[in-house]
Amino acid sequence: MSAWTRRIGVPLLAATAAACGGRTPTGPSVQAIAILGESAMAVGAIQTLTAQVTLSDGRAGQPVDVLWSSSDISIASVTPPPYYSGPTTSVGATTELRARAPGLVTVFADYGHRRAEARITVVPSYEGTWLGTYAVTACSGTGSAEDLACRQTFRTGAILPIVLTLTQQATSVSGSLALGPTTGSVSGSALVDGRLILSGGTEGSGMAIAITDWSTTRTFATRMQGGFSVTLTFASSPGVATLVNSLRDVSLTGRLP
Repeated sequence: MSAWTRRIGVPLLAATAAACGGRTPTGPSVQAIAILGESAMAVGAIQTLTAQVTLSDGRAGQPVDVLWSSSDISIASVTPPPYYSGPTTSVGATTELRARAPGLVTVFADYGHRRAEARITVVPSYEGTWLGTYAVTACSGTGSAEDLACRQTFRTGAILPIVLTLTQQATSVSGSLALGPTTGSVSGSALVDGRLILSGGTEGSGMAIAITDWSTTRTFATRMQGGFSVTLTFASSPGVATLVNSLRDVSLTGRLP
C-alpha cells in the first residue's frame, strides 16, 4: 500500500435516505450514507474506503455493510474484503479500491434504496528515477549569456543528459532534477489527462537554470516524452538565455523503495 494512502474521515458524498412509507419504525432509521476516503489516487495505489451512516436519532459515523461497485473497473476497481459478492462488487463496511488507469471514476455504496457516491480522480504514477537525454531545439538570449549558452554548451541540436527522481502522493509530485552539470529540485502535479507539470530549477558550474514550462507525458509504461523550457543565467556573464528542449530517450529505470 502506498505511503500516502490513508483515511481522512471526511465524507466525499452523502446520500440522503428517503423515508420508507407504510412502516412503523422500531428504532432509529438510516438518514444518510457517506463514503470516507481519498478523492485522488495514482495508478497502482490502493486505498481503503469506509461506509458510515447517520441515524435518525442524530448518531453519526456508524459502520454499515453496503454493496460496493465502481462505474469503470478499468480505471479503479473494488476488491472483496471483508467477503466476496461478485466479480465487480464487494460487500462490507469497507472495501479496497485499486487504481488501474488514469481517468475519473465513481464508486457507489448501496444500502437498500439508499446510495452514496464518491468521485475519484486517478492520475498516472511518475514515481521513480527517470534517466535519459534531452535535445536543445531552440536557444536565444541577451548579452554574453547568449554567446555562452547558444553558441557553446546549449547550442541548438545539443544532446545533454537528464536525471529526474520523483516521489508522488496522489496528484502531488516532487523530487530532484539533474540537467548536465547542474542539480536542483522540482515540484508539481500529475494530471488526469496524463501530463506531468513541474516547476523548479537547478544550479552548478557557475550557472543557474529556472524551469519556465514543463509538460511531459508517460508513454509505453516506462517512457517519458514531451518538452520543457528554461531560462539560464551565468554568475560571471550578464544577460539571460532562453532554451526550448525536447526529451529524447528518457526511461523509468527504477522504483523508489
